[in-house]
Amino acid sequence: MEARAIERFAVHCKMSLFFTRVELKEPRRPLQKAMARRAKTSHLGAFQLLPEHVLLSCCAILPREDHDAVADCSTGFRAVMRSERFRKARRAEDINEEALVVITGAEDLGFLALVSGRVWRRLQPIPAEMRAPFNDAMFRVGTAVIGSEIFCPMSHGPTRDGREACVAYDAVDDEWFTMPLPPSHPRDLFAVGCGGRLFIGGLWHVGPSKGQVPLWRWDAASQEWIELPPMPPTQRQSCSYQLIALGVGLEIFVLDRCDPVRFRVFDTETETWSSVDIIGRASIPNITNFRFGSEPWPIMCVDQRFIRILNETNNEQCILDTFDQGWIIDTADHMVRHMAFSDSDRVLSVSMANDPKDHGWVNVYQRAATRPWLQRLDFTKTIQLPLSYSDVERVAYVAMH
Repeated sequence: MEARAIERFAVHCKMSLFFTRVELKEPRRPLQKAMARRAKTSHLGAFQLLPEHVLLSCCAILPREDHDAVADCSTGFRAVMRSERFRKARRAEDINEEALVVITGAEDLGFLALVSGRVWRRLQPIPAEMRAPFNDAMFRVGTAVIGSEIFCPMSHGPTRDGREACVAYDAVDDEWFTMPLPPSHPRDLFAVGCGGRLFIGGLWHVGPSKGQVPLWRWDAASQEWIELPPMPPTQRQSCSYQLIALGVGLEIFVLDRCDPVRFRVFDTETETWSSVDIIGRASIPNITNFRFGSEPWPIMCVDQRFIRILNETNNEQCILDTFDQGWIIDTADHMVRHMAFSDSDRVLSVSMANDPKDHGWVNVYQRAATRPWLQRLDFTKTIQLPLSYSDVERVAYVAMH
């Protein structure tokens, strides 16, 4: 792995020097000798002869999977790959790659990103004027990720500057901003990214619209919310945040935790609703069967075109193939509550230690090539979480430098 990374790095260096338009003047002979002596003792070796901007440019365009291998070559390369000027070089090249982001409900923890596969970076916290009262459930169902942006509608009360808003974080610019909420909206909102667009909806628990589920789409051109056909009304209203939305392709799948026998499906192209029955083996807990304050959350995640539902009682997963709406039953040897799937072969899961209050682990797996729905996962390495597992509400891939 290290040899391949160094070979790719050398090719990038040669190409960068060949195509550079900056004319490098031939140094005088005494300077050449001094540079040669410096190269022999430098932690960068012969690469010390390169101008720094060329070296950083070559390092910046390396894929993230090679960063650790290059950093392990020497203390000089480690200093380069871990430096702020390296991050600035990637930003200047406009290079974005997916990083795992852990979303917490704790105000003092915020969001943390796992950069280069092992370095944890605390992201910019929500500014004080944008904060609002919230609970953990808001981050479980009210958080949506689209590209480099994380959205969370703060619907439990006004922010400290007196507004009800959807707060958002841009991981590329490393800054927070706010968006307005629809003029009339329920208290409990869910957010979902689908087809590169942001949707929010919610359930009315009281008032003349009780049981109604409105849905909106954010229109970036007009900077306003577009009202869409509402979801068919719910029959029961039992608890906060009982609706969970998942975006798959160009469809939004909404689960009602009080009626966990079907998904309500919204087609974003035709703007129509339909439903898909959930098979009994999925065993999604019905929250109306539990006492107040005990509201179990289903273990679900989206993997490309599949929705995975873990059944902890028999250690198997029921997989909905959203393309043909068929179900697949498979073992769930490595399925846990927090999993992050992407289009790549790498799958990350956040699992807890013996005590949920202890630091958990990020386990790195590779997809098995035998089945598209993941027959098994090949374990590759483990990375310790920098916080207690009990503080983790969601994990997601976010594009950043």
